[in-house]
Amino acid sequence: MSDSAPTRADALLDAQVAFLLRDLSEERFATLAAEEIDHALAAARTLTLDEVVDRAAVQAVARKYVASFRISRGAIPELIGQVATRLYDHPVHDEHPIGAILDESLVAPVAEKLLGPGPLRARLLEAVARNPVAVRGLAWLLQRIVVDARTQAERLPGLGPLLEAGLRAVTAVAPGPSELVDAQLRELSERVARVLLREAERAGQREDDGLVEAVLELLAEVEDEPVGRFRALLAREDLEDLLVIAYELWLQLREHPWLLALVDEGVALFFDEYGPVPLRDLLEEIGLTREDLLEEARRFGPRALAVLREAGLLEALLRRRLAPFFASDEARALLGEA
Repeated sequence: MSDSAPTRADALLDAQVAFLLRDLSEERFATLAAEEIDHALAAARTLTLDEVVDRAAVQAVARKYVASFRISRGAIPELIGQVATRLYDHPVHDEHPIGAILDESLVAPVAEKLLGPGPLRARLLEAVARNPVAVRGLAWLLQRIVVDARTQAERLPGLGPLLEAGLRAVTAVAPGPSELVDAQLRELSERVARVLLREAERAGQREDDGLVEAVLELLAEVEDEPVGRFRALLAREDLEDLLVIAYELWLQLREHPWLLALVDEGVALFFDEYGPVPLRDLLEEIGLTREDLLEEARRFGPRALAVLREAGLLEALLRRRLAPFFASDEARALLGEA
């Protein structure tokens, strides 16, 4: 602390640093964490969200990370490709059956709400049937299935021969270069997609067509099949393309005033609801208890302290924060060293 002979201030600084290093030991950490968490929770009983945080500041932070936070366009697509590959090839797909993931108790209410007789289903199917994007999407799916017929035949017995026959029929109608066959196949796929969507729209107008029951029967039919068996329906490249498209869509959407207005309104709604609420009650409302805080402190604290101690960073931090006080005129005056 001093270039000359050590002073009492130097000695006190050394003593306090040594004391805090002992007090912040891994053995003492659990006790210290519990004490500080209890003090914080006691204060949280009297402090409200409005007193501690300004809603305009939270809205500004939300806008920053939604709209203006810099995202590298080069690294993310490459990372998306790596993520898609890892997720697509993960062995977990072959370890869990469909029924263990999509339980009927979860699927039935959703199917009943979206596909059951009623105005919601009619509006939904009508909107889909009249949407060119939906037609092209369904056509793309149909075309993809046909083109991958041989692969599908190996994994989904019975489907392959049927699709092969359809492919041969298209080739017979439009013999010639593969580009011409592909064009004919796309046209046929779009026609089939329009028929399917129109039929779905008419089905939505009927009161009782068994659509929900059909979905549940299909789920029962495949509930014992592993998820991996249906992986062939979506190629790895398709998954990567979909993730990249979603990322690009997000990049375009994130700066739109429409989204920013919704972000601001979401923050405002949260503060309208919980602004006057004491912080302790807010923590309990979102399910964060004293035990949760203690558990996470014990999970991460001891290891972080050990690494900082071994690297000498903990002592350096303590000295950096305490040394200015012991070097101050006030401390030196108190110690008679002014």
